[in-house]
Amino acid sequence: MTEQHSSSSSSSSSSSSNSSSNDGAAAEGERLAKAVEALTLRSAVLPSLNLMGVAEAILTGKCKNIIVMSGAGISVSAGIPDFRSPGTGLYYNLQKYKLPEPTSIFEIGYFLENPKPFMCLAKEMYPGNYNATKTHYFIRLLHEKGLLLRNFTQNIDTLEQVAGIPADKLVFAHGSFSSAHCVGCHKEHSVEFVKQNVFADQVPHCECGSLVKPDIVFFGESLPERFFTQLTEDFPKCDLLLILGTSLAVHPFARLINFVDKDVPRLLVNREPVGTPILRYEEEDNTRDVFWAGDCDTGCQTLADLLGWGKELQRLVLENMKPRAPAPAEAAPADLTPAPAPASAAALMPVSTAEVAPKAEATATTASAEPNPVEDSKPTAPLPVLPVVQSGPAPTAMQERHTPTVPLRRWIPIQLSCLQSKSNPRRQRQRQPPRSLRHP
Repeated sequence: MTEQHSSSSSSSSSSSSNSSSNDGAAAEGERLAKAVEALTLRSAVLPSLNLMGVAEAILTGKCKNIIVMSGAGISVSAGIPDFRSPGTGLYYNLQKYKLPEPTSIFEIGYFLENPKPFMCLAKEMYPGNYNATKTHYFIRLLHEKGLLLRNFTQNIDTLEQVAGIPADKLVFAHGSFSSAHCVGCHKEHSVEFVKQNVFADQVPHCECGSLVKPDIVFFGESLPERFFTQLTEDFPKCDLLLILGTSLAVHPFARLINFVDKDVPRLLVNREPVGTPILRYEEEDNTRDVFWAGDCDTGCQTLADLLGWGKELQRLVLENMKPRAPAPAEAAPADLTPAPAPASAAALMPVSTAEVAPKAEATATTASAEPNPVEDSKPTAPLPVLPVVQSGPAPTAMQERHTPTVPLRRWIPIQLSCLQSKSNPRRQRQRQPPRSLRHP
């Protein structure tokens, strides 16, 4: 009896040991399978972490839905300065306007007080003065090859349209000069009306007496409806993200790099490394991010050469190059002094504005506006405020008093934390229109 019990215990112990051994082997096999799967996935998506690997992924058909995120760096070779380059950037060159801060020219609160500096800058940057760059034509090539899903751009120069990229492929995240509205009654005004006033060194006004502003998103204004619509539709389909000429310093645009799947490769072409630690090209365990250091035109030409499109890109640029229009004359500093607001605008603007345009100019607003896919997609209901947030110096006391909230639509499947900067909130630049001008 004792021998049988001992035998039974020995058998049970041996069975338990075998079971543990089998479980350990199964777990080890599962870990090995996951490791092999990860390596297979990496080689399937991006063979090597450089431009050659990106080109190979495109040529083998593994990347067919490419999203391009573009910033001011892609327009530098056209003669339009970027924003932050020391000595040559736009913010550096704005010293002649005697602004409180360089970024004040794009703040809605300052614009309502003194719109003339922005109008002078708009005269220099107005569409028609510049040619599209090689980078713009590379994006057009992506479209012609059937590979461009969407181009999300921060730029307001509309050089994408000059290059021939179709409007339905573009998302002007920060608006553009292609439409304009009154800041008071929100009436739409024609592009030609605004252009005539700008080039006559006058500030356009609506019939109600309020300012007319091109539909460019200032700090403190909500982003276009089309930005959110295409964000939710396009990024789940993206299989390659190209990030061209942007500092990734302005939010929520900079957060778009978070919305592609974790196995989607991301290529940054920029003069300086940006976007870390979200972009992991400097990390040893990086499996998908590539950084190419240099100007955007050279980077795009190099990638085009690897794709076999080099000569086609060069021919496209030469065929569409036009003589650049002469630069408009700069306004004298004295012209930038704000004038008293007209009495009819007092109820709408608590701060002074420039003098009202002549009556004949106001009647010109009846002209129909040019079609714009961004504006066509806007709902009739007022949009909630989602401010453009820029990393920078600590906000002033006035800016802190106007720090806005960020309500989001319930139907947008985006976490609020992904659209807000995670940096020190005192270093964020957030502005909002005066209470009398906010949407109800």
